[in-house]
Amino acid sequence: MTVCTPAQAANATQIIYSQQNDNVRLSHSDVLKIFTGNRQYWDDGSKITVFMLQSDMPLHKQFCREQLRMFPYQLDRLWNQITYSGQGDPPTTVNSERALINAVLTTPGAIGYASPAGMKEYSQLKAEQQ
Repeated sequence: MTVCTPAQAANATQIIYSQQNDNVRLSHSDVLKIFTGNRQYWDDGSKITVFMLQSDMPLHKQFCREQLRMFPYQLDRLWNQITYSGQGDPPTTVNSERALINAVLTTPGAIGYASPAGMKEYSQLKAEQQ
């Protein structure tokens, strides 16, 4: 778990889930395993669908730094290894934070991330779906 000041927490990226995974609580280790392809199934056995922004986008860089503690190119290399060795499917890459949020909310078993501003939109859209 990352310890941060209130100012840092206000700017931190947050992990978002699809509706079906509302009760899931993930540790930092779980998040790292999922976003690096080492965990591909939820506890109930359903497939995890990972959504990410393109590697050169500022929010993706921030997510990699804050949540995964690595650089985007390192994450790309891990996924290339997993994909080309046949050990898993690469994450679905989207072009905007709004597209990422919509994809996570409409895909069963999905996971992604959002900025503090994106979290407000995520919460509103999620409430509308319920």
